[in-house]
Amino acid sequence: MGRQRSRALPRKRDNYPTSENIIDIQEYKKPQQKKVTLLPRNIAQEKYIDALTNPEISVVVACGDAGTGKTHLATLYAIQCLKARTHEKIVITRPLIAVDDKDIGFLPGDIQSKMSPWTRPVLDVFAEFFNARQITGMLEEGVIELVPLAYIRGRTFKNSIVIVDEAQNTTANSMLSALTRIGEGSKMVVTGDVKQSDRGIKNGLQDFLSRNPNIPGVAVCPFGKQHVERHPVISAILQLYGED
Repeated sequence: MGRQRSRALPRKRDNYPTSENIIDIQEYKKPQQKKVTLLPRNIAQEKYIDALTNPEISVVVACGDAGTGKTHLATLYAIQCLKARTHEKIVITRPLIAVDDKDIGFLPGDIQSKMSPWTRPVLDVFAEFFNARQITGMLEEGVIELVPLAYIRGRTFKNSIVIVDEAQNTTANSMLSALTRIGEGSKMVVTGDVKQSDRGIKNGLQDFLSRNPNIPGVAVCPFGKQHVERHPVISAILQLYGED
């Protein structure tokens, strides 16, 4: 019986990739083509969607309680318009109230990086339909623009969907400035809850609503607590903390 040859063990590679330098390919994989559907869950959302999709309405103001889908539906509508190529650009703006007595100047990076903590809920909706590289590309090319409300003075947005989020933190003057930025072929969606204003009762959204804006081309869509659409456990948690 001949001598059995021993099998050599494979040499260990010193440059074998570790978990620290492996790229998560899921971040860049193209998602399946997901259709954007505006599906109302209550009568208030149905009226809101009707206003969003009505070509005769240029400004939609959604006001009311958090968790009612105001910003989420506005973002879905904007993505739908972008995919259908009825509009060329999505502008997301909001007033930036200081955090712990610090303005956005203390945050690192360019203006988009500074805006990121405030616009993350909106970009999370984009992540349902686009991968990270696509979103980054749209931001770099200006298809999606994140801009503080104070920076839009003097500009006119054409063929765009403009979302003015957290409008309860505007002043009367900044609200007027935002509403007059809309240009040809554009639609503006203003969202906010006057009860959550960091400026108190004297804020731009409350001032606008107090003027009874029953004018052509403008739709006001109110929401109440009965229209909140969140995870059922949230109600129990709010009751635990003595909240309605």
